[in-house]
Amino acid sequence: MNDSNPQNLSPPGPQSLPHVGAMSVLAIALLAGAILLLQNLIAIPFDFERNYNEGWNVYNTQRFFSGAVVYDDNLWRVNNYPPVSFPVVGSLDRLIGDLLLSGRLVALISFSAVGMLAALATARLGANRAEALFGGACALGFCYLAAPDWVAVDDPQTLAEAIMLAGFVTYLAEPPGRTRLLATAGLVMLAGFTKHNLVAIPIAITLDLAIRSRRHLVFWLAACASLAVIFWGLTVLGAGGSFLAQVLQPRAFAWQSVDVHLLRFVAIFAAPIMLTVLFSSRIFTRDRRVLAAYGIVALVSGALLSGFEGASYNMLQDAAVFLAIAAGL
Repeated sequence: MNDSNPQNLSPPGPQSLPHVGAMSVLAIALLAGAILLLQNLIAIPFDFERNYNEGWNVYNTQRFFSGAVVYDDNLWRVNNYPPVSFPVVGSLDRLIGDLLLSGRLVALISFSAVGMLAALATARLGANRAEALFGGACALGFCYLAAPDWVAVDDPQTLAEAIMLAGFVTYLAEPPGRTRLLATAGLVMLAGFTKHNLVAIPIAITLDLAIRSRRHLVFWLAACASLAVIFWGLTVLGAGGSFLAQVLQPRAFAWQSVDVHLLRFVAIFAAPIMLTVLFSSRIFTRDRRVLAAYGIVALVSGALLSGFEGASYNMLQDAAVFLAIAAGL
């Protein structure tokens, strides 16, 4: 008697082909990303400035750990970065013994976390495992393409992006109770006190709650306001009373810079932008309104912030992460 099953000898059916195709594209995306990142990784141990802010961040971290007042009244050395990155980098430096290298390692770890958190956000928005991994891989590649001079360099941008994405992932978990909203608010405020240009996710969450639940919206706003005051108080006590005056120091604004940075972003990401628009009805379903709000605010705010003096195309890195999540979906 022949117990063999003829179905076992049949070639793979149509159902398996999309999965194979998705994994192939994922492998190609990861390989391309590794090649792109190679020069950044090689440059990590070398003692030269890769970003115009690296030396300034080393200087202010040294001041912070020496007990100096980081946010003082001396406008000749304005420190317009919030304080969270200083203790993070300085704590790692106790093991490394090189502040520049420590800052770059924090940025590299944060960069990896951005990929993982983008994959998790894609999954929580309804993607399967392959699609989520693809979204995470795109996040790494898109962040590099959007701001290559901010990958694995001593700058708090990537650390703040990772913390903010952790808040977004926390918000996407169900159910959205008060404990989860409080945790989300804590991560969002922590990210804001790491780099204060990342406004898209908190605005998107606020708009989403305004539609879903007014009761949760009131709690969310109260939690954010309370935590902002707490973080501000700790900053004043530990780093100086002129914190807001220095971080919010007026800057010159130029629409020409907005045009340059926005056109560069659109030129690089023309394909994912067009595909996102084309499949918008499938990507931005009713339960994904928060993602649509995130994308719109990230693009608009990033473009506008890039027009201020001292800002650059890294302001649009958050919009690149949004496009990666949309690509996974």
